[in-house]
Amino acid sequence: DFTTTSLSIEFKYKADADPFRDDFKYPSRPFERNSEKGRKTRGQLAKYADGQFSQQHRCFLWQIIICGNLARIIRWDHSGALVSEAFDYIRTHYLAEFLWLY
Repeated sequence: DFTTTSLSIEFKYKADADPFRDDFKYPSRPFERNSEKGRKTRGQLAKYADGQFSQQHRCFLWQIIICGNLARIIRWDHSGALVSEAFDYIRTHYLAEFLWLY
């Protein structure tokens, strides 16, 4: 039920389920991880965003994806998504600060 969802957080136990890659050493590689787990997770996040947009009148929405000890913050709007670099949410304060400000 997405009628009252404010923020969706998806948790995956292993880091290999991350739907994106931060491979700045090889910028020609795509940002989207092309593994089966990555595609499934990306599809799941898009499905959640679509469900929330279809049930609520929003210009944008936020999601958090946690894979192992790494997290990303995603900002969706009607044209696509902006995705943060992965960060260790245990050793940094980024996730706590985002949630505090949210």
